[in-house]
Amino acid sequence: MAADGRLSSRPIWAELPGPPDGICFDSQGAIWYADVLNGYCRRVLEGGELLDEVKSDRRAFACMLGGEDRSTLFITTALWLGMDKMNQMAGTGQIVSIEVTTAGTRLAVQLSARVTMTLQGEATCRTTAMRK
Repeated sequence: MAADGRLSSRPIWAELPGPPDGICFDSQGAIWYADVLNGYCRRVLEGGELLDEVKSDRRAFACMLGGEDRSTLFITTALWLGMDKMNQMAGTGQIVSIEVTTAGTRLAVQLSARVTMTLQGEATCRTTAMRK
């Protein structure tokens, strides 16, 4: 840590093509990360080797491995029109799920495949299964 309290000498885990948003680790030490700008989740190893990718028809904001055996990738997605148009994006959020080959770590939060939550009044976020 630097004298002014900022982190210093931070190692770079991987160079990525877009800024990561939500991230989760799997049991093999790779990470899944959500990329808002590019609308996908990618699985990469330390150093940046791409192992897998799940594209979305919306922007991907966060991801988590869960389910009974931690091999379901849950991705929060929504349309993104920009900060100045937030009022036009209400009701576009979804939680999508896809089965993946590598399970999450034991620290992964166990999520139900039937996730439902209410956002901004009547807007509903629903689980949707995706195919690669």
